[in-house]
Amino acid sequence: MNSAGKLVVKMGLPSLVSVMPLAAQIENGVDFTTSFPFYAGDTKLLAGQYKVAQPDANADLLLVESINGAHSVFIDFVLA
Repeated sequence: MNSAGKLVVKMGLPSLVSVMPLAAQIENGVDFTTSFPFYAGDTKLLAGQYKVAQPDANADLLLVESINGAHSVFIDFVLA
């Protein structure tokens, strides 16, 4: 194999590996605070502290819930 072919192979393999989709799981969810109301799906949630978690790793659902448990909504998601 000539040097140009070796270069293509050396550069091509890392390029292919880098574009493979990676999935990260956050076991305890993500906490966030918002200073304004927002929509999660069709549900309007008030400003405050919220947690986003995936209750079932095999389902395409996320749970958005206020820290005090007063407001919550399940939303569907699609991995692209």
